[in-house]
Amino acid sequence: MSNLFLFTGENHQALQEKLKFWEKAFIEKHSDNNLEVFDDVQQGDLSRIINAVDSQPFLAEKRMIIIKGLPQGADVKKKIELESLEPLLEKDNIPESSVVIFVSPRPDKRSRFFKLLSKAAQVETFELPKGAALRQWVQQRLAAQEKKITPQAIDLLLLFCAEDVNRMASEIEKLGLLQRDLIDEEAIELIVSPNPEAKIFKALDQIGKQSLSEVLKSFEELVRGGEEVMLIFFMIVRQFRLLIQIRSLLDRRSPQGLIQKRLKLAPFQVAMLEKQASTQSLDTMKKAYRQLVEIDWQLKTGRIPTSVGHEELFVLKIDQFLCSLYE
Repeated sequence: MSNLFLFTGENHQALQEKLKFWEKAFIEKHSDNNLEVFDDVQQGDLSRIINAVDSQPFLAEKRMIIIKGLPQGADVKKKIELESLEPLLEKDNIPESSVVIFVSPRPDKRSRFFKLLSKAAQVETFELPKGAALRQWVQQRLAAQEKKITPQAIDLLLLFCAEDVNRMASEIEKLGLLQRDLIDEEAIELIVSPNPEAKIFKALDQIGKQSLSEVLKSFEELVRGGEEVMLIFFMIVRQFRLLIQIRSLLDRRSPQGLIQKRLKLAPFQVAMLEKQASTQSLDTMKKAYRQLVEIDWQLKTGRIPTSVGHEELFVLKIDQFLCSLYE
C-alpha cells in the first residue's frame, strides 16, 4: 500500500524532522483541515482513528492521519487492544484519499499488530548514526549553518553529549548561532554543558597533565557542583579499569579497531583513553587500581560512611588516592 506508512527507529531527531517535512508539504497542498494527529492514544481513541481514516477530505484530494505511539513499545504497562485496527491493514481497506502514518520509535516487534503492520506498510527506519557516520552527521549539520568544526571539537561534543543524537542536534543549533566560522574546543566549552560522566572524565584526563593542586581543585569543584561522590568514585574505578585494559592491549600492539571492539567504546573514547594510558606503565595503573579496590571494600563494609552529609571521609579517601598518583 502506498498510503500506509510506519516511521520507526531511535533517531528521534531525524524521525521528527521527516514527519514535520511531510506535515508541512501536505498542509501546503491540502490544507491543515485535512491533517489529523493522534497523540497519546487510548483505547477509546481507536474508533475515532477508524472514522478519521474512512472520512473524505474537505475540499482537497487527500487526508493525512498521523498516529503516534502505535504500535506500543514492549515497556508500556497499559496495553491497548488493537484488533479493531487490524482491518485497516488489509489490502485496499484504506481509501486512496487517506495517507496513514503510524509513528513508533521502539515498537514491540513481537506483537501481532507490529508484524501485520510491517508487512502491509512502507517502513522507514531512522537509525542512530554511529562511529564515522556520527562524526559526518555533526559536520553536515554544521555545514548547513555554514560552519566548520575541528576533529577535536567533535570529540568533545560527543563526550559532553554522551553521543545522544537528539541532544547534539539541539546543541548544534546553538553552536550555529556563534559569530564564528570554525567551531573549536573553546566553542564547545562555551556553549555545551557536559553531562556528569563527561565532567568526571574530563577531570580525570587532567591527571598527569596538570599539577596535583589543579587536579584536586577540579574534583573539589565536582563535589561542590552537586555531583554525587559515589558516582565520581565509580567513574574513577571504571576509568582505571579501562586504562589497564587499553594499556595491556597497547603493549601487545593491538590495533585501535580491536581495542574498540573488545571494550565496546566509541572511536573517540578509545583515542582519548589511549593518550591517558600511554603516560603510565601497566604496573603503575594496577597499583592504583588496587587502592581503588581497597576503598571499595571499605565502602561495602561500612568503614567509610556514604550517607548524605557524612561524606567527608569518602572525599578525603579520593583526594588521598589522587595524591598517590603524583608520588
